[in-house]
Amino acid sequence: MRLALLAVVLFSGCQVQEFQRVSPFAVSQQREGTLVAHRVLKPNLMLLLDTSGSMLLPVNPAAPQCPANCGTGSAPCPAACATRISEVKATLDAFLTTSVTSARVGLTTFPTDAVCGAPSSVRVELPPSTFDDDAQSLELEARAQQARAVVQAVSPMGGTPTAEALRFVGALPSLQDANDLRNDFVVLVTDGLPNCNDGHPANLCQPDATLCGAGAAVCAAQREACGCTVSSCEGALCAKGCLDDEGTLAAVEALRQRGIRTVVVGFGADVVSGEASRVLGALANAGGFGQPFSAANGAELSAAFQRIVRDLETPCAYVLGAIPTPSNALAVLVDGADVQPGDDTWSYDAQGNKVVFTGPLCARLEASTSATPVALEFRVVQRL
Repeated sequence: MRLALLAVVLFSGCQVQEFQRVSPFAVSQQREGTLVAHRVLKPNLMLLLDTSGSMLLPVNPAAPQCPANCGTGSAPCPAACATRISEVKATLDAFLTTSVTSARVGLTTFPTDAVCGAPSSVRVELPPSTFDDDAQSLELEARAQQARAVVQAVSPMGGTPTAEALRFVGALPSLQDANDLRNDFVVLVTDGLPNCNDGHPANLCQPDATLCGAGAAVCAAQREACGCTVSSCEGALCAKGCLDDEGTLAAVEALRQRGIRTVVVGFGADVVSGEASRVLGALANAGGFGQPFSAANGAELSAAFQRIVRDLETPCAYVLGAIPTPSNALAVLVDGADVQPGDDTWSYDAQGNKVVFTGPLCARLEASTSATPVALEFRVVQRL
């Protein structure tokens, strides 16, 4: 809905009132509803792990245990040097050991070859659908142990086909079962910028006339549009090496439209600032789980996963699918009645983009049953 205030003149006797023209703005409102009954079933959580070649780089290249340039080319880092992949393996091993208490976990990795192979199969499938999580506890443990083994055996290589990987998991039937009454999440763990788009419009081997002029050689405008993510976008990497931020964002948005939220976990010094921070921030915003989790070392990565688990486990917290703009442009209805925020009702956590219920209202939600459910509705307004 577009609203615009135009100049208006009101006549009342001899008085004239003028209203100043302001710039038009756009407003959208989104509604989300959920029925709370007894307890929420564990969410489906598909881990999407980036195993590209840059995962072999040291977490701290300046560490004395890490020789210069180790992790590049044919110079692997020694065991004493903490690398991105070694820290990811340690963190996911700990997470998967305890994940059965909070989620149903599956695993997909990318790429599948030494270049840009997109996944065509899941490494560990999500557990079969059921309405009784307790009866499936042994199955959940078995899947988690299987995922632990796969993660430990990973050997990083190739590029970062993030968009194709997201499109693949988004098509999985296990994440599109509208009757399982579960929340669906993809947890993207990546250490770099997405690339590997053969159809990138700024292919440096095929000059674009709109950027460089008809018949002109590759120019600065096209190189900037490519945003090369590797040392040189030439030969086989003319398109593959270009930054695929728009394609990846579109993939995340498509997931959200299907009710699948994307949690973004960036790991490594490259993701905490600059272009990577911008790209991952946009993906997280579109993914519907709040801000991205950026970790420069193993301790921060572990803390990020602990925060994700807390967000999934909290019985009186609900992550919103859209971010209120401004933050107070949010209404919460309980059984159809508008409830104002307060110390004993609810508050909005901007960092996690979630509504947190407290006091008697939280107790009421926890005590709900299938016979006495509580209907929640969240109305979010966004200024576009």
